[in-house]
Amino acid sequence: MKSTSIKSFLPRSSVFLKNYLFLFCLFSLTLLCNVSAVYSQDADYYYRTGLTLKDESNIDEAIEAFKKAILKNHKFAEAYYQLALCYLRQTGSNVSLKHATDAIREALFLDRDNREYAFAFADIYAAKNNYDDAKGLIEDILRENPDDVPALKRLAGYTLKEYKSYQYQTGNVNRLFNYAESLETEVYRLYDLILKLNPYDRETLFNKALIRFDDGDLDTFIELLEKILNANENDSAQRDANLFLGLGYSEKNDYEKSFLHYNKAFSLMSPEERSVFENPEIIDAKIDVNIKGDFELILSADTLHFWDKKDPYYLTEINERKLVHYGRIAEANLRFSVSQKGIPGWRTAMGLIWIKYGKPLTIRQYNNSITFQNIQIWNYKDFSIGFYAGNNAARENNYKFELETGFFGGPRSIGSNIESKIARHPEIYEYKPRGELLQIPVNVLNYRENNKTEVKIFYGMAINKIKWKPVINRLYGEMQYGIYVHDSDWNRIIEKVDTSIHEYDKSEIDPGSMSLLVSSDKFNINPGNYSISFEVLEPNSGNAGVVRDTISIERFGYDSLQMSDILAAYNIELTDEQKPLSRDNITINGDPQHAFTKDQPIYIYYEVYNLFIMNELGENYYKVEYSFRTIDPETLSRIYLKRLIKNIPFKPREYEGVWVSSEIHGFGRTELQILQIEQNFPDIGVYELVVKITDMISGMTVIKSTPIQIYK
Repeated sequence: MKSTSIKSFLPRSSVFLKNYLFLFCLFSLTLLCNVSAVYSQDADYYYRTGLTLKDESNIDEAIEAFKKAILKNHKFAEAYYQLALCYLRQTGSNVSLKHATDAIREALFLDRDNREYAFAFADIYAAKNNYDDAKGLIEDILRENPDDVPALKRLAGYTLKEYKSYQYQTGNVNRLFNYAESLETEVYRLYDLILKLNPYDRETLFNKALIRFDDGDLDTFIELLEKILNANENDSAQRDANLFLGLGYSEKNDYEKSFLHYNKAFSLMSPEERSVFENPEIIDAKIDVNIKGDFELILSADTLHFWDKKDPYYLTEINERKLVHYGRIAEANLRFSVSQKGIPGWRTAMGLIWIKYGKPLTIRQYNNSITFQNIQIWNYKDFSIGFYAGNNAARENNYKFELETGFFGGPRSIGSNIESKIARHPEIYEYKPRGELLQIPVNVLNYRENNKTEVKIFYGMAINKIKWKPVINRLYGEMQYGIYVHDSDWNRIIEKVDTSIHEYDKSEIDPGSMSLLVSSDKFNINPGNYSISFEVLEPNSGNAGVVRDTISIERFGYDSLQMSDILAAYNIELTDEQKPLSRDNITINGDPQHAFTKDQPIYIYYEVYNLFIMNELGENYYKVEYSFRTIDPETLSRIYLKRLIKNIPFKPREYEGVWVSSEIHGFGRTELQILQIEQNFPDIGVYELVVKITDMISGMTVIKSTPIQIYK
């Protein structure tokens, strides 16, 4: 029997159709594979393009590139991951964070065990201020590997951010549960775990050091930075460690070490980086604030001799104000930089105020229940500055000057208020020496000296502020002092630096006495207006004092009746009784502040010039009158603020006292006088001693005055 196959039963057309379908399917499969390969190549191309754009900080364009990569390949997990990172960097807005969340979820769906994706998801939660979920993701990773250092560092970072969010809050919840304190403790615990696993982890050492700095623990701050310095040889680590060591030693008032570390840091910077620190214009700059709270600097044109004017202590070779400026710039960049937008801290509102005024005395942080804005109020001694930020800007640390509601309900800038505050307070800075900053009383007196004016300076330093060295039965003390005088163009006219050695028998002086040890110096100068700085340093203890003021140097001629300034003291007597009275032949015991008890006699010394001669013998004839009068409160407040006694007339007022007068016959056109005044003052306080000289031949009159302080 003849066998028959199935094929023999098919029509010829059916066989042809079957062959056609087979060939079509084979062709389609080949085509699909080719198209898939093309799509895969396109996806990879867009992905690599996105990475390049992201590295160049072209975030918006990078997002579009990663979207195209995903469009070509819906299972491209890395593209979803990079897209999430871009959205996280984009603006910090809620919309961007939602897109970031969606993208990272897709990446984890495709590769749920990827550790980097989990880190990114945690970062997104933290950006939303959802620290519990952020920390929860990291804790899941740490359950599998408790020694995962990158995970520990992330967990510490989130805890630190959460701590800072509570640090300045004064609400009842924070006070009741001590959130800030417990979070700070947790941060330290995590840092200790990390350093146990990696003792020289630069980032952790640095972060821990900065928290110690904020807590005022300067010794630990310096210790941790020196550990970084010794363990890391790369330039960036050396630069940053030296920069903040300069800050630490400056805060400890060890300016020599601070100077060395700053110079080392600057040697590792580019010229552009260093110029930010060296540029002083921001200190005196005024600002223009707009309706949004943004600002522009109005720079001062007067930059000549800028740092010389700001130097608080010429007696040292280091400009301490400059070192503090370096530190404030470094802190501003560290604390207030807006990394998402590439804005350095010194260009932000908070950075500007930090550089001008330093750390606030207190900071108050709260949320405005009406505008839902994050508010920070920085309180300084005499004023406050407010800042605001929406939730998104607060996440970026991008605060602006605070806005407030105007009278008619619309928002208006309080820029004019802030501008006036900054105009009134260009900067806050107080010099802090290695030892104690002393109040040094100084008295400046003008006398005629040929065609110039002799300026004599008396100054006092408390005996117990000198570190006395005993040698057998004697005590030795040392004081360095400097006198610096600048003209109106800030050219230095006078610079006198010297050391005075004081030697006493132990029975002559009590090292614990608060009495003043008074010394003096002098210099000749042309008449005019000047700025003077008198400085003193006790080198063994580091105790220092600075007195700065403007002085008017009087012109003494030879035509009209004139009088020198008045020197007041407890006692004035001839040094050598065999020699005539002169400025150089008097011994003075007194207080440069002109301070006396109520029943203590007052000695004064003064000189009278250009008296008229009444006969061929060269006799003169003049009248001396003196009186005490009270001082108005406004002038009194100015006196208490000054440590430099200048014999300038006070605010004129009606005479209230009684003149004591005497007529004197002398010889020559110049008279030098020591006058003892017995006066019983009714009350303690500050009085003005007025001395009037009348030439009885010409009728000319001259008046000088000086303050007298009665303290008991």
